[in-house]
Amino acid sequence: MCSEVNLLLLLESRCVYQKNEGGLTVLDIKARNDSFFTKQLWNIHLKSDSLWIKWVYHYYIPHTFIWFSNVKKAASPLWKSIFSLHNKMIKQCGGISAARQVLSSWHSGPGSFTANAYDFFRYKADPVQWASVVWEQ
Repeated sequence: MCSEVNLLLLLESRCVYQKNEGGLTVLDIKARNDSFFTKQLWNIHLKSDSLWIKWVYHYYIPHTFIWFSNVKKAASPLWKSIFSLHNKMIKQCGGISAARQVLSSWHSGPGSFTANAYDFFRYKADPVQWASVVWEQ
């Protein structure tokens, strides 16, 4: 039973890889969520003209910027998720300025912001030789 569960978990994790990486290109929900939260983080960084972002600046970060603030204990689950992603971006990119550069490149680069963010957060594998045979590319 235990080996069956491990096999299912392995197969499930392989499904989210792109077809050229040996997967089935099934949408990775965690990476997709993170890409949407990243879009909100970028909007907060830009101080977009939105009522929700104005409220965030008033309530959560009144005297600082998003990059130098801390999460409050009584914060909403949404804000905690965005802030957790904020910390993840800083850690993965190697600092605040590098994280801001990555977000800026997604904003001004080719493709949509969320598509670029999804590609950053999704699981990746090395390309496989047999993909073109299986998927008739």
